[in-house]
Amino acid sequence: MVKLLSIILFNIFDDQFDPVIIHSLFNLGHFGFFERNTIQEICIFASREYARKCSKGCDEVLNHMNYNVYVRIFYSGLAMTCVTDDEYPMSAAKAFLNSVCSVFMTTFPDDNIYRKIKRDTNLDIPQIQELLITFQEPNKADKFTTIRTEIQDTKITLIQTIDTLLERGESLDSLMERTNDLSLHSKIFLIESKKMNSCCILF
Repeated sequence: MVKLLSIILFNIFDDQFDPVIIHSLFNLGHFGFFERNTIQEICIFASREYARKCSKGCDEVLNHMNYNVYVRIFYSGLAMTCVTDDEYPMSAAKAFLNSVCSVFMTTFPDDNIYRKIKRDTNLDIPQIQELLITFQEPNKADKFTTIRTEIQDTKITLIQTIDTLLERGESLDSLMERTNDLSLHSKIFLIESKKMNSCCILF
């Protein structure tokens, strides 16, 4: 299964504040109807935590079980994350983020516009939804963009796990307890899936 699950853009301020969502889209139609809300919450939780813990200027891939979270954080404080399954090509995921970045910067050339946003919101950017649909089939997405990404990406991308980002004495369970992104149902779902070592759950 080759799937691109989500794209989330954040404002990052400082360590005292959680990253603020300024745009988010999800493609969860292949999950069961009653699973979709939980999967969406998990995508938000993982993306926000990774955006919070990664440094400005980073362009990394974080792996957990059968899923990858691509994290790109600009020095301006803008962050972009997308979640894919581990079969989705890395070059296509990076090309997708490049395309999203281009659309966003064209739509909001002045960062003072979106940097004022201090609460989760969802800016209207229909072109990003078109990109999310197009890149569901990476082999049919803009091949020139994908090839260009492969050529430009000369640095070795470091694939980390959530464990490498956790602070001393911190655990994924403790992050789950503190977050407001997960409902009680989603927390129980994650705990039970972890016990069962389920391959269909994200984090």
